[in-house]
Amino acid sequence: MSRIIYEQDNTVTVRDSAGNILASGLATGAVDAFMAGLNVPQPVPQSVTNFQARAVLMATPGPPGFATLFEAVHAALEAQGGVAWQAWEYANVFERQGALVNSLASDFGLTSAQIDAMFRAADLVAA
Repeated sequence: MSRIIYEQDNTVTVRDSAGNILASGLATGAVDAFMAGLNVPQPVPQSVTNFQARAVLMATPGPPGFATLFEAVHAALEAQGGVAWQAWEYANVFERQGALVNSLASDFGLTSAQIDAMFRAADLVAA
C-alpha cells in the first residue's frame, strides 16, 4: 500500500509500504492522477482519523465562495453548532457510514463514489 505524505511546502511525497519514494514534490492536485497511474485497487476504509479527513478536505477544491471543501464544511458546521460541530472538532475518527459524513455528503451534493474516493485518499495520509 502506498502512503501520501503532505509536506510543509504544500507538496506531496508518495512512498510505498517499504518506505521507498515513488514520487516527490507533487502538487496536491497531481496526487489523484499519479495514484490512478499506479492502477492498484484500494478498498474503502471504514474510518479515517480526523487529521486524515481534514488533510483531504484541505486538498479538495471547495464550492463557490470557498477555496477548499475544508473551509466550506468548517463554516457550515460552525454555523450549525450543536453535536455536529462537536463531532467535527473533537471526534478521533470519522466513520464512512457515519451520520456526520452522510449528512455532509448530502449537504454538499457529493456522491457515494466521491466520498469513497475521499476516504481512500485519506487512508493514505500520514502525519
